[in-house]
Amino acid sequence: GATVVSAKLSLFARTDSVFGGQINIASDDCEWNEKDTSWANAPDCILETGVDTSGLLDGWMGTDLLGWIGVVSDPLEWYEADLEWQPKQIPTQLTLIISSDNEDGVTYSSRNNDKDDLSRPPTVTVEYLVARQ
Repeated sequence: GATVVSAKLSLFARTDSVFGGQINIASDDCEWNEKDTSWANAPDCILETGVDTSGLLDGWMGTDLLGWIGVVSDPLEWYEADLEWQPKQIPTQLTLIISSDNEDGVTYSSRNNDKDDLSRPPTVTVEYLVARQ
């Protein structure tokens, strides 16, 4: 088997914000389609994580909270978050939820952005060790 050593989420910010968002993992049984899902029609499993950013400043981390991005001061720059993630098995697909309760919410680029030339898809980089047998 493999053991996760580190995991990092990289997001390209299109706007700024006082808080870049908390990063949660959706439940395994969360079914959605990337091409057809938006915040307006997102299934409950994506919207069910509560957002409490006040505790982040005190070092609080909820049970499904993987990480967070602080102040996003420079639009059109990359931002990274270290993910506190130790899965028993590394999945082939992972649904992450980036959310914030701030009114000036940040906008990140996606791989589906065809409005302009700023399509910079998010990436998750996982470093892992494979046990020798």
